[in-house]
Amino acid sequence: MQGWSDADRRANAREIMAGNIDRHPVGRTLAPEARERAIEFAVDSWRGQMGNGTASDLGIQHVTAGVLKQK
Repeated sequence: MQGWSDADRRANAREIMAGNIDRHPVGRTLAPEARERAIEFAVDSWRGQMGNGTASDLGIQHVTAGVLKQK
């Protein structure tokens, strides 16, 4: 049995990150363009022992940096 191709792994990661971001309180309010940038950043960041939730949070933080007031 063959393993997944790089394109298949990336598509799977995109699906996971999109779901996480769409369920996130801030992520669900992102404009479509910001959502896509957050997904791409999260997919690119998801490496090693990092959890997918952490990667999704990084994607959201990336697109909202300088826009949202930090608590």
